[in-house]
Amino acid sequence: STDDDHTVLIYSRLPDGAPLWKVLEAKPKLSVRKTIRMGLDLAAALQALHEKEVAGESLCLGAVGADHVWVTSKGHAVLLRDPSSPARSPHTDLSTSWIERIEPPFRYAAPELVPPDAMPSPRSDVYSLACLLFSVMIGRPPFEGADQQALLAAHQTHLPPELAEAVDRGADGHPVLRVLAYGMAKDPA
Repeated sequence: STDDDHTVLIYSRLPDGAPLWKVLEAKPKLSVRKTIRMGLDLAAALQALHEKEVAGESLCLGAVGADHVWVTSKGHAVLLRDPSSPARSPHTDLSTSWIERIEPPFRYAAPELVPPDAMPSPRSDVYSLACLLFSVMIGRPPFEGADQQALLAAHQTHLPPELAEAVDRGADGHPVLRVLAYGMAKDPA
């Protein structure tokens, strides 16, 4: 056995701040600058998570949502991940998670996670991050659905009109919305 065969988990107290969902209750729409700052913080955390491999697989979050982000008093975003288990499909029973699920599990689910046996990947984490950042910047989730199936169908087939317009306008489209459209591409290849 070598040191490379073991994973060390480090736990620490959260800095002063609040969960993102609580921040959004008070102010449902954040500025473009704050959205970009949050996106950079969370993308860096996801990159670090994805670079680490356990049992030959990269670590993934499975769902980047407002209930898995902590916002510090200085405005930085900290990605929260349940240390007790690997990434979980949104179909999985999440009642044993250490982090309370406030949002519906499919609010930011990537299209490839629709099959019940699908597992999260770095690609699905990027998709859910783009969905979250859209929500933070625009003030509402990218998709709504009367039920879980309608929400999943929207993730598979639709693009929010704000993103479609930004892409259609090309270089004149809002640059952040164009980046989010890329992150929410149905086939990112």
